[in-house]
Amino acid sequence: MSARAGWRTRSLAAAANLTGLAIDVITQPRLAPAFVTAFQQIGPVDAVHPASGSATAWLAHLDILRFIVIMQYESVLIVEDDIDWDIAIKDQMRNYANAVRNFTMAASSDPSPYGSSWDMLWIGHCGEAGGVGLRQHLYTDPSRVTNQQYHSFSDVFETWKDTVSDGARSLSNSKNTVCSFAYGVHRRSAQKVLDWTSQGQNEAFDISLMTGCKSKNLDCVVVVPELMHHYEPPQLAGYVSAVSEGDGKGRSAGDEVFEGLIGHTLNIQNSARCRALFNETCLVRRY
Repeated sequence: MSARAGWRTRSLAAAANLTGLAIDVITQPRLAPAFVTAFQQIGPVDAVHPASGSATAWLAHLDILRFIVIMQYESVLIVEDDIDWDIAIKDQMRNYANAVRNFTMAASSDPSPYGSSWDMLWIGHCGEAGGVGLRQHLYTDPSRVTNQQYHSFSDVFETWKDTVSDGARSLSNSKNTVCSFAYGVHRRSAQKVLDWTSQGQNEAFDISLMTGCKSKNLDCVVVVPELMHHYEPPQLAGYVSAVSEGDGKGRSAGDEVFEGLIGHTLNIQNSARCRALFNETCLVRRY
């Protein structure tokens, strides 16, 4: 998803070209401030309301979901425009697809590579603080980062590391997943996800998703470690995310500053963006 061309979409295209993926970048309209404010204020006064930047990003996700419903696509992977993945993504996704079918007990007659016995596949995120008591499906993937290399917002709570050894990934029903970097929906589930997240009354789109998954209003499957994560330019060079800018938390330097500077992508062993742009990996923070 993107509102305009810039370093995000240019490096996204370079990564996609390197790994043989086709990505449609949909230019979204600029929203009137009054519309964003109205969405922020949905619900009673004592409800949780998103800040301006978070509300704007949330509405962008709703636009994409509405587009998917209108077009009646069979399945769609929605990615944010700073997303990154491993150069081995095609092999990773083939293994992942088989694992999803096994975990969800997809009918043999279901033609989808992933089946359709789910509402949302949480493929890119920044942490899942679950594991204990959840049914897990483990599968082999030697291309993933090690548990020691893995970092997230909830490191100390991520009990999945107790049962998922290096060289394996785990599927489970999402319990406390955050960050909507990359998620899949299908033709029947897109409307369901749209209905839930259109209600507002939360701090951000991903928190709304998490709440729906945790309450089982949405049937969500999460993979750990994640298959996709966002790429970040160096903060010392003046990087501030678009959401943080919209929330009034600073101003980011311009595209010209980040075009030639290598940043980092957490939890991705061989970043497609960094390989395409700098012929390097960028797993480790460089600042």
